[in-house]
Amino acid sequence: MLLEMCSDIPVTSEIIATIAGDVYRRQLIHDPEFVRSFDGTWDSPLHQQVVHTTGQLLAGFQLGSNELFSRYLSWFSVIARGAGIQGHQLRDHLRLYRFSLRDHVAPESCTRIEHLIDAGEAALSTTPHAVRCCSTPKQPYTDLCQMYLAALLDGDKHMAHEVIDSYLSEHADLRGVYTHVLQPAQHELGRLWEIGKISPAEEHLGTAITQSIISGFDHRLFRNKRVGKSFVGGCLDSERHDMGMRFVTAFFEMDGWDTYFLGATTPRSGLIEFLRNKQPSVVGLSCSLGLHLPALKSTIAEIREQPELRTTPVIVGGYPFNADPSLVGLVGADSYAADADRAVRCAELALASLPSSRSRSTKSESPCPA
Repeated sequence: MLLEMCSDIPVTSEIIATIAGDVYRRQLIHDPEFVRSFDGTWDSPLHQQVVHTTGQLLAGFQLGSNELFSRYLSWFSVIARGAGIQGHQLRDHLRLYRFSLRDHVAPESCTRIEHLIDAGEAALSTTPHAVRCCSTPKQPYTDLCQMYLAALLDGDKHMAHEVIDSYLSEHADLRGVYTHVLQPAQHELGRLWEIGKISPAEEHLGTAITQSIISGFDHRLFRNKRVGKSFVGGCLDSERHDMGMRFVTAFFEMDGWDTYFLGATTPRSGLIEFLRNKQPSVVGLSCSLGLHLPALKSTIAEIREQPELRTTPVIVGGYPFNADPSLVGLVGADSYAADADRAVRCAELALASLPSSRSRSTKSESPCPA
């Protein structure tokens, strides 16, 4: 029986599991060495990654974004190369998705999804063989960032705290620490994990150290003068990554906003109820994975359905929007910001334009200016 899908119907976990299971079985038959190489090198078994890839592919189909899957595939190709998998093997792997789609998806939908695979394959020819190092080149932060990153990689929380505390004792530069030390160090941890240079446990430990340092900044954040505006930042119930939103919320706090950070995996019903009660000036939502975008779209639509929140600006951020800015309009958000500093500027611009945009017909669907 063919699965009927269209861009207006949510891609379910059952659909993803059906296609991914078939792809994995085909891979075991076609090239078992691909499976052994991947499973023996990276922390995520290939079957789990096939489910993830299928979700990314179908999310791109549902949202009408070629770029979303192409960017994801570029990332995956770096992982595959790190596992010793050759380019022709990766292309053969993608071909298996085509076969599976033809067996499980109605012809019209299948044709449209195959166009996304075509775009992804074309993008592979320009994919770098390594993920670029994320360490900041800006002085005086370069050496500071390297010392901090070294402490994280050693798992030395005392040294990490000493590096940051020593700098802040001489410089009133909390923004600089966030932007040019903590953020690039976290990105570098992610890069090293992606290419298999550090284990998931080491990446988690480094992140935990950064979280402990951020929690110690409260006395510096809360002493700023209030400006009479409020911000709620949260992640969807499927989102486990909240570090980016932690940074964003801190920047709003530094600018005198009253902030509410809801953390990762916030249930939608709880989020909506909280927003109705607080009625914030601006809402921020984070999404790190393309397959979570349909849920983000539904969440924003539900926010808009609340009379007291109908004109509240919603700003989004995360990897999918950096990959394809047009997704901002597709999920119904007002704008997106690539980093914490721009998130505050997005919010200020959105509030300034509210009186002339209550019909929401002129809302911004592009990133805020740098």
